[in-house]
Amino acid sequence: MIKPFIGLTQRVEEVTGWNERRDQLDQSWVHFVAALGGVPLPLPNHLETVRLLIPKLSGVILTGGGDLAALGGTAPERDAVEEELIGQAARSALPLVGVCRGLQALVQSAGGQMADVPGHIGSAHWIEGSWGGRRVNSFHRYGIVQMPEPWVIEAYSAEDNLIEAIRHPTLPMAAVMWHPERVAPFDPRDIALFRNLLALS
Repeated sequence: MIKPFIGLTQRVEEVTGWNERRDQLDQSWVHFVAALGGVPLPLPNHLETVRLLIPKLSGVILTGGGDLAALGGTAPERDAVEEELIGQAARSALPLVGVCRGLQALVQSAGGQMADVPGHIGSAHWIEGSWGGRRVNSFHRYGIVQMPEPWVIEAYSAEDNLIEAIRHPTLPMAAVMWHPERVAPFDPRDIALFRNLLALS
């Protein structure tokens, strides 16, 4: 049985001691996608290469880490790759899920607005919404202040009403602010949610 390839975007890090600009991915993502039943495929921040790899993918996860260039980030090549993936997902109904920065990329692409929000870096809080109530981790500096159309809210923080999860009503695209890969062992609710969103169940 051939397992589906799930593309994973990567952060960009400058390693000055080695004079290198590296694509990096937490190994936990590889284990998380394997737990979903997929084959993790880290995607380089190189637009032409990613365009060649897209036809091989059954789904995409826009991972976290680093800011969008529009929010002060310094990795425009990653922005370009993620914008290409979002566009391809919209055109071909390729399942795509954003995590933290990935949610921000989707919001920006759709014309929504983000702003600096307090109290969500290195914390945990309760969320509510149509996906149920639960406690999640939080590592994000920016939050949604204007929802893009026609996206809908699936979860919000019970403490300050900040939006924590969104979904497109007609396309297989969604996003969450928490990091499922940073939970050990992985939360079965995250496994079930991501399997459903990536059409792996």
